[in-house]
Amino acid sequence: MTEDTSQVQKQDDLDSWRDGWEPLPMRATIESFTGFDEVAIHQMFRKEWTELPSTMTARAALFVLLRRKGLEDAKAFRVVMRLTLGEFEGLFIKDEQPEDAGSPEA
Repeated sequence: MTEDTSQVQKQDDLDSWRDGWEPLPMRATIESFTGFDEVAIHQMFRKEWTELPSTMTARAALFVLLRRKGLEDAKAFRVVMRLTLGEFEGLFIKDEQPEDAGSPEA
């Protein structure tokens, strides 16, 4: 296998997680974090997930979902870190807001 072919194979391996991807609400994803997920986030992102800025919180949430799909931590981390912000479009469903969330109560 040539070096170029090897690089393409590595890229295909990193993209294979998208097969059959079902978007989930961000809030539900975060609420599903276990202690093991939090430890893994801390080890890879070097911060508690609650200390991460919003875009990195989204990356941490995707990292957890990829781990649950069977990716090793280091590989899941590489995947989420190489995604552009535009590529996050459609990976999560917007959290539903209650219909009266913006209206003042009488």
